[in-house]
Amino acid sequence: ILMATPAIRALRRRFPDAHLTVMVGQSCRAALEGNPHVTESFVIDDRILYGPSRSARAAMALGALRRLRGRRFDCVFVCHRDWRFNLLVRLAGIPERYGFDRNREGIFLTSRFRPSDGYHHIDQYLSVVGLAGVAPDGRQMDFNVGPKADEAADRTFEALGISSGAAV
Repeated sequence: ILMATPAIRALRRRFPDAHLTVMVGQSCRAALEGNPHVTESFVIDDRILYGPSRSARAAMALGALRRLRGRRFDCVFVCHRDWRFNLLVRLAGIPERYGFDRNREGIFLTSRFRPSDGYHHIDQYLSVVGLAGVAPDGRQMDFNVGPKADEAADRTFEALGISSGAAV
């Protein structure tokens, strides 16, 4: 998810007033917390998504599909490599769908990028948003410490007897 942050930042720069929602797995949620370019996170339980129970995966996918349909998004940039996300956004009725096309897995997308071997993930994600005319805004990743993490760190330091602002 951190390697997608240059693409997220480029989207924000190109569309400064857009409501930018990022679908992210629970395991990666903290990486986007505090990111000023993200309006909100749409969190899914990735432990279920990749878990062994087909019924739990189907229930989670149907729940995500209902949530996506209810939001009526104008467009989506699928930066995940699993073709099931392409299908999910197609079934959600999102009109403009940008993403990866490997082995014909992009059939559910309206615009596709075919990555080549050796092409860095950051550049691949920038190429996906580039399909919509979004210019790169550098390759550096954004990682902002959110208020919850900052407060947790303060509590940990306090429990260790280290005062706020002390050099460690």
